[in-house]
Amino acid sequence: MIAVVFGASSPRRVKIACRGGWPATAASRHQILHLYDATPERYRVALTLGSAQALRIGEALAIEESSRCLDFDIGKLHVVQQLRYNANFGGLFLKEPRAGSSGTIDFNTDAMVAVQNHINTYGSTEVELIDAVDPTHVP
Repeated sequence: MIAVVFGASSPRRVKIACRGGWPATAASRHQILHLYDATPERYRVALTLGSAQALRIGEALAIEESSRCLDFDIGKLHVVQQLRYNANFGGLFLKEPRAGSSGTIDFNTDAMVAVQNHINTYGSTEVELIDAVDPTHVP
């Protein structure tokens, strides 16, 4: 069973609790909407990419505002990398998605609009990370 739990220290903090490890079934529409409502607006686009495009959180967080990842003209989303963490590797870094996850997929119209609105509202955040996908991008 999945439960959305609000933290005592902050009414906006959300935890997903699962008994016995990973849930055997997907979250209900009500549970997803509850999580979405509890998530600060700035981060909701990651949930949209997860629910509408089936991206893992690391893949959603690694989307770049460039044609390498986004092709709004033809409605395509290119999944080319994921954000990972490993203290032995210096913390956050980019690497190839899990096997079978990379490739080009059709952009769900609602998800595409959400990404465009996110970019128009918040812009991009420039960060320097080790890029294990393309070693020429190592800072």
